Amino acid sequence: SHIVLMGIGEPLDNFDEVMRFLENITSPEGVNIGMRNISLSTCGLVPKIDQLAEKKLQLTLSVSLHAPNNDIRSGMMPVNDAYPVEVLMQAVRRYQDTTGRRVSFEYSMVRGVNDSDACAKQLANLIRGMGAHVNLIPINPVDGSPYSATDAENVKRFQTLWADYFIDNPASGRVMDKCGFTDTGKKNYCSRLLHGDDKPICVMRLDYSAYRP
Repeated sequence: SHIVLMGIGEPLDNFDEVMRFLENITSPEGVNIGMRNISLSTCGLVPKIDQLAEKKLQLTLSVSLHAPNNDIRSGMMPVNDAYPVEVLMQAVRRYQDTTGRRVSFEYSMVRGVNDSDACAKQLANLIRGMGAHVNLIPINPVDGSPYSATDAENVKRFQTLWADYFIDNPASGRVMDKCGFTDTGKKNYCSRLLHGDDKPICVMRLDYSAYRP
């Protein structure tokens, strides 16, 4: 079993109740689910990320990043005006240093907005040296929305460029493997980057699980 805290409002905005829930759900008198089977999603509330780090829980922190710079992210997520990308990433790195846990970044792929070559390189620089998962998620079309999904080929190009950028910068790591498989007609690819000591530092995955073309 796996529990994901998201889609119910910002979990860290309800910090005390979420901590109470986690205590109950992991208790032997409760569901007794392991903390490593729990993911907590956040839009990036920096003070609360620091507060969560102090708990040193073994859950997975999932950060809704969606853009590698302030201009794009503020347009997509107004919370970025309060906690800009550089401030958010400092908090995430503090979180990782304190907990020792790998962090997950959610990156919704939006055509013509955050799927450029420049964005791929900026994203590579942003997470350099971190133990992280990056989930590339093509958005679903919504009537009246100015956003549309990046097509599968462009998502693959974005990921390939992201990986190749690390190859071109040996100090940052190297690509250990690339794997691909077909699922409902969509191709999903994964690149795993390793640091010099062969410790995985970053995994990028394409997530079509909720995609409805």
